[in-house]
Amino acid sequence: MPKSIGRERGKPVALGRVVKPHGTGGVLRISPFNPESDAFLHLKTLLLRSPRTGKQRELEVREARRHKDCFLVKLDGIDSIEDADEVRGWDALAYPDELEPLEEDEYYYYELEGMMVRLESGRLVGRLKGFIRTAAHDIAVIEGDEGEFMVPWLDSTVVDIDRERGVVVIDSESAVVRSE
Repeated sequence: MPKSIGRERGKPVALGRVVKPHGTGGVLRISPFNPESDAFLHLKTLLLRSPRTGKQRELEVREARRHKDCFLVKLDGIDSIEDADEVRGWDALAYPDELEPLEEDEYYYYELEGMMVRLESGRLVGRLKGFIRTAAHDIAVIEGDEGEFMVPWLDSTVVDIDRERGVVVIDSESAVVRSE
């Protein structure tokens, strides 16, 4: 059987958003969705996508460094303040095969999306649709038969994540808030 040329890169994962240019040489100031992650420091390519139009550009990373609460990233093809300003507000994404491996008890949110969500009692709540970032804490969005629900994503509400079975267990029905 012939070997496949190339590789399956997977669906790009949103890591942050371009806030503004930094200086005049085309460096981007990117605010990470996960401030604790150093993912930008290890990427070879970065995908920029306009949330408004869907237009995207895949560019090689020349340099990346942490700066205060964000990352300063220099990409091939963005060489001026005008170029950088064109992608202001765009999402910064990476392919899963470029993300750093995590410890056994760590995970990327995209790995959990689609998992079933159950209460400790065993009752099925729905399927994990995605996450919303807030200043206080992240919120899991769950889609169930009765509509969409939200759960604070905290150590106190998330009891277990079973990747093999594809199930997230949350502590109690009181943790579930119906979305209006």
